Amino acid sequence: MTFGQRDNTLVFFHRNHGNFENCTISGIDAFPNWFTEAAVRYDYVLLCFLINMYLFLGVAIVCDEYCVPCVERLCYKLGMSYDVAGATFLAMATSAPEFFVNLYATFLTEGDMGIGTIVGSSTFNSLAITAFCGFAAGVGFSLDWWPLSRDLLWNTLNILLLALFMYDGHILWYEAFALFLCFLANTANLTMDAAIQSKIRDRNKPCPCICYVPRGAVQDFEVMLDPENSGENAYNFSHWPVDSSVWAKCIWSLSFPLELLMFLTIPNVRRDCARTCYLLGLVMSVVWISILTYLISWMLTVVGYYLQIPDSIMGITFLAIGTSIPEAISSVIVAKKGYGSMAVSNAVGSNNFNISFCLGFPWLLKTLFSTQNSNMNAIIINSASIFHSTLILVASCVILYCSFLLTRFQLGLRVAVICMLSYLAYIVLAVALEMYVFSDENLPHCPHKP
Repeated sequence: MTFGQRDNTLVFFHRNHGNFENCTISGIDAFPNWFTEAAVRYDYVLLCFLINMYLFLGVAIVCDEYCVPCVERLCYKLGMSYDVAGATFLAMATSAPEFFVNLYATFLTEGDMGIGTIVGSSTFNSLAITAFCGFAAGVGFSLDWWPLSRDLLWNTLNILLLALFMYDGHILWYEAFALFLCFLANTANLTMDAAIQSKIRDRNKPCPCICYVPRGAVQDFEVMLDPENSGENAYNFSHWPVDSSVWAKCIWSLSFPLELLMFLTIPNVRRDCARTCYLLGLVMSVVWISILTYLISWMLTVVGYYLQIPDSIMGITFLAIGTSIPEAISSVIVAKKGYGSMAVSNAVGSNNFNISFCLGFPWLLKTLFSTQNSNMNAIIINSASIFHSTLILVASCVILYCSFLLTRFQLGLRVAVICMLSYLAYIVLAVALEMYVFSDENLPHCPHKP
């Protein structure tokens, strides 16, 4: 097989039955049959979509109000600087939904929803979140070129490696291991970043912005961003918002059951009485994220099944946006406070973790320890178009960096408009590729076996 030739033998292999079928396995077979019938049920589609929106709200609550504060407290106890903490523990916290989605897609459904979610969320982080930060900032302010250039360089390297490995339609163990090594190398680079900057950058030239929080100040930074959500005031969700708008009251009513459930099961380390329970809070947050992402994957798979939408499209669009809600919320809050470099760098930096760890680690486990079909022990990429979507992701990195170069690293409305239009163009092009508009490489769905 020459380079660039897609190995359809692996794609055609029907893993559930051990024979060869010219079709793509649907992820619906890996979930319970509660919402699955032979006839199309559009009421199920609407119900699953509404449930999915509510589950996204639950993921945002767990990540922003429980998981991230626990990780910040852990980093504070370990005395980690904010940039290293952001690339390791904080990235794990905000990217936990993407990790579990790909974990389920790798070991349970064996479909493309996991990789579609990672590719889609990476584009959303690079372009859409940057656009949101630009709109939230309003008047442009200067960014530091160093962290943005560093993170985009690593991001481009990870994407190119991913595209190279997916080119033949499957991922082998050493390819997954190479992605995981990129995560380790990126983390090592961040631990030495201060020393590298001291040798390369002009120490007499002041930084135009606040880029990182000093060592040991993670907890103080969290209080500065949201002073009303710290100490014993961290749980005002039980108080009816009397002076708020009708929309705010509706949101409060919808989120109250989730807030109450999380309050009863996860210790809130922002409260003085629970600050020492950050490890227990982290474990319980991960448990809830894993449960919610399983339900989200199930609901979106049902929607895609009835509407005949491939798993990869559901991952690139709905699931990617939903799982990126924690990054979007935190980045916009940071941008409104004037920390533009931190907001953009956190959004772009999380892509490195998504690609190298959220994809590489589950793939490595599956290819090394899976005993099923050991003669073809590889991760199968069912969609041929997901490779082209990954290449478009490289273009999004180039567009983002060129936008900042043209504006001399000013985050404002011009960059926001460019990034938002680029993201919308990406969605249209990616969906067109997955819907066979430009080619017929994709295989039809295998029939559902109840």
